[in-house]
Amino acid sequence: MATDPSGNVYVGDYDHGRIQKFDGSGAFLTTWGTPGSGDGQFNHPFGVATDAGANVYVADTDNGRIQKFDASGTFLTKWGSAGSGNGQFQYPYDVATDANGNVYVADTNNNRIQKFDANGTFLAAWGTYGSGNGQFAGPTGVAIDASGNVFVADQSNNRIQKFACP
Repeated sequence: MATDPSGNVYVGDYDHGRIQKFDGSGAFLTTWGTPGSGDGQFNHPFGVATDAGANVYVADTDNGRIQKFDASGTFLTKWGSAGSGNGQFQYPYDVATDANGNVYVADTNNNRIQKFDANGTFLAAWGTYGSGNGQFAGPTGVAIDASGNVFVADQSNNRIQKFACP
């Protein structure tokens, strides 16, 4: 779930393969997407984030990619594929943006966080499997604060880890 600069709320409707948009008081505004693997289609969308320009980023979890839309749901671009290389994902579960428009992805089954620019160009990645500092066991959430710190929900290690923006 994410809010845009106007206070609208976007929700990944995981089981129905769509994104739903509501105003700040909860009134339904629109929906987009259908189940599938084409542009604008989803296979279990979960994490949703917005940027300062009200673009919407969706972690299309079972399609192993990130999709980007404008605020009305018009498809803009996508990136990612199944795998473990840079820019590839194994169950991308959550997505967040920072003040500079960079996009962070909780790449759950690869036990890492990946960072991209707003168009999907790979910038950085960190994390490996484990329980030490900087290691993850199924990261399922990512958030960025106003100072650019990155917070990661490290699910199977039952903790939150905080990182300075790489």
